[in-house]
Amino acid sequence: MKSTNTDIKKVYTCAYCNTEYDNEHLFIACGQMHAKNGDKISFSKKDNINPSHYKSGEIECIDAIKSSMTKDEFQGALKANILKYIWRFPKKKGIEDLFKAQWYLNCLISECENDLSGKNIEI
Repeated sequence: MKSTNTDIKKVYTCAYCNTEYDNEHLFIACGQMHAKNGDKISFSKKDNINPSHYKSGEIECIDAIKSSMTKDEFQGALKANILKYIWRFPKKKGIEDLFKAQWYLNCLISECENDLSGKNIEI
């Protein structure tokens, strides 16, 4: 019997807690909840968004990039990566590129929240 697209069940795995969902909306809501709570992403499974080769050594690659730049430069680099992945997603890696854009957006949000936390501004 031939396999059809309806025979294939897509499974989404939350990068924070590794919970598997067959519903994309629940999967996205789970990730958003973790990001809002400031949870750290779990890397126990293969991670195409922030793979292990970026985390080898004593310092994570993104932290090395951040420490080499001013706050504004780093936020600009995050914005550039967000735009890059959104720009290319239809022609390159599809939804994986959107998750990469989301990863950089979460970093940018975290940076902005850190800036605002010391200024008594409600987020």
